[in-house]
Amino acid sequence: MARADMLLRLADEEKPAAVARRLAVVLLAWSMPGLADDVALVVAELVANAEGHGGGPAEVGIARYERGVAVTVTDRSGDCERITDFLRGKPVGAESMAESGRGLNLVDAYATEWSVEPAFPAGATVTAVFRSADLT
Repeated sequence: MARADMLLRLADEEKPAAVARRLAVVLLAWSMPGLADDVALVVAELVANAEGHGGGPAEVGIARYERGVAVTVTDRSGDCERITDFLRGKPVGAESMAESGRGLNLVDAYATEWSVEPAFPAGATVTAVFRSADLT
């Protein structure tokens, strides 16, 4: 059972990645300090990806659980193909010196596990789960 849930709509935010990062830090700094920085980094990356590649971020959700945290970021694109290609191990077009294209690698490196699924009525939702080493 979740100890606290927060869902924030980002569509009207001027700097949605910064708002999402701040939300993660505020929710986790005291209760799960060992996860706060990793979660904040991944949430900001997922929101930036939604902003740059997914038609804009629609919302971010953060849920604290007894043994960790789950975050969701939903975009407005309705297109999961690029993300599912990454999950299947297909190249997603990042060049070695490109400024973009490595965000999903970052998510993969920091999150314990993550997934993507279509959102209803439109969009894609990425869920990233973080388990606390302190609580295992």
